Amino acid sequence: MHKKIDNKGFTVIELIVAMAIISIITSAIYLYLMTNIKCFNAGLDINNLQCNAEYTTHELCDIIMPAHNITVAKCNANNVLTNVINNPVEITHMEFLYTDGNTKTLKHNKQNNQLLINNTVISNNVKEFKAYPVTLNSFSKCNLIKLVIIFENNNSTITINKKITLRNKEVV
Repeated sequence: MHKKIDNKGFTVIELIVAMAIISIITSAIYLYLMTNIKCFNAGLDINNLQCNAEYTTHELCDIIMPAHNITVAKCNANNVLTNVINNPVEITHMEFLYTDGNTKTLKHNKQNNQLLINNTVISNNVKEFKAYPVTLNSFSKCNLIKLVIIFENNNSTITINKKITLRNKEVV
């Protein structure tokens, strides 16, 4: 009498080969997902930086346009700018005078990359803040200024060039 052996199931070699194939497929899926997550995060950083730049530009327009005069423009703590000719100068401090006698102060804190209006932070990503008068060679005499603002966040950089007219300025 000869007994038949029932060989149902998998051998150890078949199981090892199957696990190797599954681990290769899993690794490929993982790499694909990680690449997509990195791309998504990079896009999110750029989007956040663009929104921040748009908001900051809007806030700057809101304080500069209704101003009657620019009373002080400084490129460092002690140096008051009086004679600038179409060359962007890095600004640390500007003061705007309004027809009702009020003033607003704009400051760039370079150590923290912050831009502040009346000591309230409006942006945390301003690497450089430059400005120059377009119409005349002095901030106090001009009615049109050009701003060059560089926003930086992680590996993303956006440069904004914006001309803003002082609506209430009386040009002599």
